Amino acid sequence: MKVLRIIYDLQVGGVQRMLLQTLPLLREKGVETDICCLKREGDLASQFRDLGFTIHVIPLHSRMDPIGLFQLRRLVHRLSYQIIHAHMYASNMAANAALLGTHRVAIINSYHSQKPFLGRRQALMCRLTRKIPDQFIAVSDVVRGELIKMGFPPEKITVIHNGIVCPNEPIPLPEKSAGAALEVLWAGRFVKQKRIAMLIELLALSRQESIPVHLTLVGDGPLLSEMKQKVKENGLEERVTFTGWKSDIKPYIDRAEIYLSASHREGFPNTLLEVCACGRGFLVADIPPNREVIGSHRAGFLLGDYLPDWMTILKRLYNNREEIRTLSCEAFQIALDYSIERTCEKKIALYERLITGGC
Repeated sequence: MKVLRIIYDLQVGGVQRMLLQTLPLLREKGVETDICCLKREGDLASQFRDLGFTIHVIPLHSRMDPIGLFQLRRLVHRLSYQIIHAHMYASNMAANAALLGTHRVAIINSYHSQKPFLGRRQALMCRLTRKIPDQFIAVSDVVRGELIKMGFPPEKITVIHNGIVCPNEPIPLPEKSAGAALEVLWAGRFVKQKRIAMLIELLALSRQESIPVHLTLVGDGPLLSEMKQKVKENGLEERVTFTGWKSDIKPYIDRAEIYLSASHREGFPNTLLEVCACGRGFLVADIPPNREVIGSHRAGFLLGDYLPDWMTILKRLYNNREEIRTLSCEAFQIALDYSIERTCEKKIALYERLITGGC
């Protein structure tokens, strides 16, 4: 089985990290995969190459660059791919346009965001091209619901959650002496939807409440400098650590006691699952994708926009480390429900169905 994954670039992000985890396992199960970037390679490209994956780059000068789309179509036919699996809006539209009218390959569009499109123009393009792909993958029931609202045929939308690699048991919590600061963690892209400023305001509130809390922020992005300035303006340098981009966030999860996320929009919370796999409880925004992952498990807290509510929970956990241990055990159970093996099995089943002509 020969598959081409199409993605805008291999910069650090949830989708790219998911591919790093799943592609080697899919290869072990007989799925030969190449990658095509439509902008540039990105920081993670070397890791994919080290794993033996071929990367093609066809930089589109515009979303519908005719030369680039022709090159993409020629690449697909020249290397005889059976499945074209695109990720996110820009790559989905490029794959649909480049392969319009061809019957030699099966096309999959994957949608990873709670909002599959931004603005009326993208919504129109999604509607205009929705009959081209053979199948759509939504990373959550929430995303599937959004696609159905846009008029996508429900029978062509498959929900396949992002998987996670689980250790045999949760990582032990760090030993803490009485009065030691509560270690909390956030990881991701410094972008508006993640609402990192809200977490910094929470740290300022913890200082006012005389509760020692230390926040580690792992990641990079366009708002990084702005958030560093906000920390400085609030005099929180000793309470907040910026690590920059890290290819592996596990060492930082290991040192943390609680994970925080105020993001108001997610397709599927990949980092939350990574945290659960290490056995860490959490305080996260009360949004549908988080509720979908957590289900009935009591591994953390779903909170609104009122910061004093967040502070109340942090204070409670600071004063009761044993409750943190209870959350840790329950979080690990969440991760077991989303094993990467199960995710890969579902994708292979979908690929095989498309290749053999199933609907």
